[in-house]
Amino acid sequence: MTQSVGAQSTVTMPAVGFPKGWRLRPGDRVGLRKGMKGAASVVACPLVRPVRGVLKSNPSSSAELRIADASGLLTEHSSVRLSDGNVTYIADFIDNDHGERSLCFALRPERAPLIA
Repeated sequence: MTQSVGAQSTVTMPAVGFPKGWRLRPGDRVGLRKGMKGAASVVACPLVRPVRGVLKSNPSSSAELRIADASGLLTEHSSVRLSDGNVTYIADFIDNDHGERSLCFALRPERAPLIA
């Protein structure tokens, strides 16, 4: 534990699965899981809320992303894959418990179902 204020504590641990340069803010929601053998015993990993829908505006780095009935902020570290045409996307948002705007962790076109 690195800091404790009242009933809230701040801990420091390795983060895995985030895009390079991603910075967590106080209150960002993460999942905790056991680390790989020989690594740290507990690591923080992205806890995302997926939203499926059509983009309501053309996203750009460090801008608001609007999709379906959700919105959040893209950062220069968000993983973004755009496609030509009017396609459905999946946006993975990281919500914040301290009232900060949700951040878009990843934006990608929805893949067509696999045909057997």
